[in-house]
Amino acid sequence: MSNATTLAQAVVDECDALLVSDGPDYWLQATLGEAHLILGQFDAALSHYEAAAKLGEGKYTELDSTRQQALMIVASRELGIELANRIRAIFAMPPVILFAGTTIDSPSRAQHRFSSHLEEPARKAIRGRLDELNAAFGYSSAASGVDMLFIEEMHERVREQGNQVHVVLPCSKEQFEQQALGAAEEWQARRLNTDLVPMVVWDGIEGVGPGGTAWLVDFWQKRA
Repeated sequence: MSNATTLAQAVVDECDALLVSDGPDYWLQATLGEAHLILGQFDAALSHYEAAAKLGEGKYTELDSTRQQALMIVASRELGIELANRIRAIFAMPPVILFAGTTIDSPSRAQHRFSSHLEEPARKAIRGRLDELNAAFGYSSAASGVDMLFIEEMHERVREQGNQVHVVLPCSKEQFEQQALGAAEEWQARRLNTDLVPMVVWDGIEGVGPGGTAWLVDFWQKRA
């Protein structure tokens, strides 16, 4: 036996004993997965990695650390792309959503883009896409309209799954509320106290300048 395999076998023996005495534990399962991987016992390794992933659900820092370490072992020992992909699937990371969209129409707007009757269809579309992507992290501004719908839907996911939504404002909160939420009491009441996947709600009409939804769509299409 090499030094690595001798040590790995000792780790397996120790961790197996601890599992019996202490019960399920994320790091015990992750360590057993790594030790069995070094020993070439791939079925056992994947079984322990699956157990670790279940115990560590939502703890993305720990999951990513284990995934990266496992993939380093696979690469250094030339264990093959199939095994690497199975490990990636076990420790699949949810995407980060970068969101933008149109604001609610003002009463004076001549050409309607996002009227109040579109709020619920837009919300359902956003919720459905977030579910499809298994979104766990989101970044958005917080203007009245689909920005706020996105944030509210992400907050539901935060309550249910412990996910995160980050709001990025281009100016002070007070100035932003005055400019981007407008005078509508309904939207003022909803103001916040609190692999990138671009996601927008857009009517397909060209914008009037940089920084808008059309500009962001063009920006991401050029980067694709």
